[in-house]
Amino acid sequence: MAKALVKLFRDLASAESAARELQSRGYKGTEIGLLMKDSPGTQAVSLGCGFDRAEAELPGIGHTVALGAFVPAVTAGGVRDSSLETALRQSFGLSSELYACYEFGVSLGGVLVGVQSDTTGLTMARHALKTAGAGVA
Repeated sequence: MAKALVKLFRDLASAESAARELQSRGYKGTEIGLLMKDSPGTQAVSLGCGFDRAEAELPGIGHTVALGAFVPAVTAGGVRDSSLETALRQSFGLSSELYACYEFGVSLGGVLVGVQSDTTGLTMARHALKTAGAGVA
């Protein structure tokens, strides 16, 4: 069964660096996700093949861009704010309190990077996220 690991980065460059590090370690676009507030720079984000893209309105953030592993949660949430938050929380195993912290960080321009994998894969992903990107929040 897949489990999840999530880390908030201060900026898009650091988050992209972390995602590329995960890719170099063999993680696929369906296992890695990025969630960020829409801004002019987010339209240029391209992490290669296998990264689906979706956009949604998230309460507390506004217009949001989801890539990769965050896309199913964003598209499954539908149009109701509460169902979208619930889908994201359930997909990545986030408590309400932790989701609120990440929501606040993303609203300020941070980028959430998530990985879904088995337990062994998450151990390797944890190391990759710890060492990638100088802008870790």
